[in-house]
Amino acid sequence: MCRIPKIVLVAPQDVGAELRRSLSSFEYEIVAAVESIDDARDITFDVAVLWEPEASVVAAARERGVKTVAVGGANGADLQLAADEATTFKTRIWELFRPA
Repeated sequence: MCRIPKIVLVAPQDVGAELRRSLSSFEYEIVAAVESIDDARDITFDVAVLWEPEASVVAAARERGVKTVAVGGANGADLQLAADEATTFKTRIWELFRPA
């Protein structure tokens, strides 16, 4: 049996609730929605979905050893999505775990 990836959403409060609803899926578990990557320091997760992140935010998430998804914003994430394509994450999450 496969392990279900744990996801943390990092987005401003006014965006976080809508992002959580639009990304809800049985394919993975959204374990938290926080406003900064620092707010997730005590949470165990596999993927950080970052709303319009600066490059430093992507780097901070990568330092934790997790996969990164940028919804708009900085390059350098493992998966880059335009803000209006965020819902494609539901079908693209497994791209993050394919062997290189």
